[in-house]
Parts: sequence; C-alpha cells; structure tokens
Amino acid sequence: MANPTMTARGTTEVPPSPRTTPDARATRPVPDDRSIGDLIKELGGESSRLVREEVRLAKAEMREKVDVYERNLIKLVVGGVLLLGALFVLLVAINRALTALLGQWVAVDVAIWLAPLILAALFALVGAGMVSGARRTMKREGITPKRTVETLREERDWAQQQAREVRNG
Repeated sequence: MANPTMTARGTTEVPPSPRTTPDARATRPVPDDRSIGDLIKELGGESSRLVREEVRLAKAEMREKVDVYERNLIKLVVGGVLLLGALFVLLVAINRALTALLGQWVAVDVAIWLAPLILAALFALVGAGMVSGARRTMKREGITPKRTVETLREERDWAQQQAREVRNG
C-alpha cells in the first residue's frame, strides 16, 4: 500500500494504487490467475448470494405492502362503522324531510314509501361508486412486489450475460 501524505488542510491523502486507477488499468492489465472452473464457481456463489438478497428484498417489500393494507383496512372498517351509524341517523332525518316535501305534491300515503325508495336508490349509487373506486385502487396496487420482480429480471439477464461471456471466453 502507498504511504499516506498530509495535505495543506491537515487531512491525510493516500495516493491511488496502480491496480485501482483507471489509467493504470488501461495501460497495464492486472493478470488474473483464476481458471474457468474458479470463475464458474465464483459466479455460482455470487448468484446464490444475489438470489438470497433478492428474496430478502422481496420479503421486506411484501411486509411493507401488508402493513399498508393492514393500516388502510383497519381505517376502512372503523370509518365504515362510524359512517354507518351517522348514515342511519341522517337517513331518518332526510326521510322525514323528503316525505314532508313529497307530501306537498303527492298523497301522504305515496310519499311515505316513495321517500325511502328515492333515498335507497341514491345511497346505493354512491355506495357502489365508493366500493368500485376502492377495489380499483387495491387492484392497481396489487400485492406483487414489483420492484423486486424487476430487479430479479435484471439480475437474471445479467447472470445470463455473464454465463455467455464465460462460455465464449
């Protein structure tokens, strides 16, 4: 290793090694005494390590996704229960107001069943839209660890390229 020197600012500077500088590598190649078998064994070991790392990454990404789903599912359920209670109270009030309003144009006997029918249809449409939007969002997010799958594809392509280079030699 080269001897370190002190700079004017009082920091230690280590001169670059001829083996690591780009200029030195370009003018003087470093001999590699490894055989093809050693290279293949090294590639196999590195590939195994890489797969283990990718599996660990996939597990971490899946934990993140499960946490997001879990937090949002709990919020969805609690919010739904609260909204349901409020909705019942609100529906009773709206039903009475709509019945009184309809009673001005139609017979009260008709207004009594028409008001809840109108409200039920309206709330069914709103509810269906909300469920559809939530399902669409969850489907778009999915549970597949997309970043990990992409990384695995890239690593597979890299490993195949390395294997071709070793074979072609």
